[in-house]
Amino acid sequence: MIPTNTNETSTKSAKNTKTIYIVIIVLLVISNITLYLRSNDLGMKTEQQALLLISTDSSKQEVENEYNAALARLDNLISDNKQLDSVVTNKNSELEHLKKEIKKIVGNKNATKAQLAKAMELIKNFNTEIRVYEDQIANLKKENLDLNIDKKDLTEKVKKSTEENQSLKETVRIAQQLQISNIRLLPLSDISILNKSYETKKANKVDKIRIYFDIDKNKITSAGNKQLFIQIKDPGGNVLANAQNGSGATTNEKGETIAYTLTKNINLKSNEAINDVMIDWKQAEAFKKGTYQIFIIYEGDVIGYNSISLK
Repeated sequence: MIPTNTNETSTKSAKNTKTIYIVIIVLLVISNITLYLRSNDLGMKTEQQALLLISTDSSKQEVENEYNAALARLDNLISDNKQLDSVVTNKNSELEHLKKEIKKIVGNKNATKAQLAKAMELIKNFNTEIRVYEDQIANLKKENLDLNIDKKDLTEKVKKSTEENQSLKETVRIAQQLQISNIRLLPLSDISILNKSYETKKANKVDKIRIYFDIDKNKITSAGNKQLFIQIKDPGGNVLANAQNGSGATTNEKGETIAYTLTKNINLKSNEAINDVMIDWKQAEAFKKGTYQIFIIYEGDVIGYNSISLK
């Protein structure tokens, strides 16, 4: 009977061992499956992190590119419009504030996608502000162009008005000029004993040249004392002068100097003519053969001319 119990014990022991092996195998299989799943999950997470990193780097690069493009746009705007620089760099400027915010994110090596997305939004606002300045400058340039056109037009109108006014003044001035006519030149030789003179054209006999002229009536010319300048040129074209006889020089409206030989004051009455105005020219030296020219000048303008030839 003892052998029988031993066999049963051995059989039970073998079954228990087999069960243990099975349990161990099952546990090993479960453990391996768990490790495999964990490893696979870790790989997927690593791959996702790698993809996220690549995506973040790409987003950051895109942000930097957009920011640099916006800065270049702003720099071009400032370089073309120097007066804008002080506005842009003002401490309260919206542009300066946006630049600081964007630069802070772009300079962060560990910037998240959310931060980069915020940077892109800030760049969008940055470009909007630049566009505002661009529109302002365009409007200013247009206004300046319009102003220049208006200024040019006004300048031309003023110039035209000035020219017309000057022309009118010149017309009035000419209209107010004394009108000289009937200029006569008499070369005379004096006979002191008889206190008389006779006309001669022999140069060596001439003692003086007497000048006669008439002043025509003019309704526009104002009444009062008028000073006339008489310029006499000898045959050589030289202006005859003698300080003792009142010779000197005057100027015209252009500032040009005009030498004169004699002066003659006329008391003019409005709208009345004066006939036979007379003035004599005597000189210490003998008169020369040739042609003597006489110019009558009033307010710088020659208003009468005649000449006479001596033999």
